[in-house]
Amino acid sequence: MGASQTVTVRFSPTAAAAATANVNFTADGDTISGIVTGTGTDTTPPTMAITSPTSNPTYSTTAPLLTLEGTASDNVGVTEVTWTNGLGSGTASGTTSWTASGIALQVGT
Repeated sequence: MGASQTVTVRFSPTAAAAATANVNFTADGDTISGIVTGTGTDTTPPTMAITSPTSNPTYSTTAPLLTLEGTASDNVGVTEVTWTNGLGSGTASGTTSWTASGIALQVGT
C-alpha cells in the first residue's frame, strides 16, 4: 500500500484529427479512469490536376489574364486551393472542383 507506479500510455490516432480514448487502471479492486487525447498525422499528400484551359503540361496564350480550372483530392479533405506566380498569388474558388481566375501573366519566351 502507498507505493506509486508510473504507467506510460501510447495513443496513436491514425487520422489527422484529434481523437480521445478513455483509459482505466485497476489495482486492488479500485479503478481510476482518465481521458487521453491525441492528434494523428496525415502522411498522404493531396493530389491535384489542372483541367482547363488544358490538361497538357504546357500552354501558350497571348492573353494578359488566365483562368485555371481543376480538381483536387485528399484522404482527409481539401480545405483550400491556392496559386502563386511571379506577379501575385490567390485562392481559388471551390476545393475539390476549383477555379482560379484573373491570374496576371508575364510576357515570356
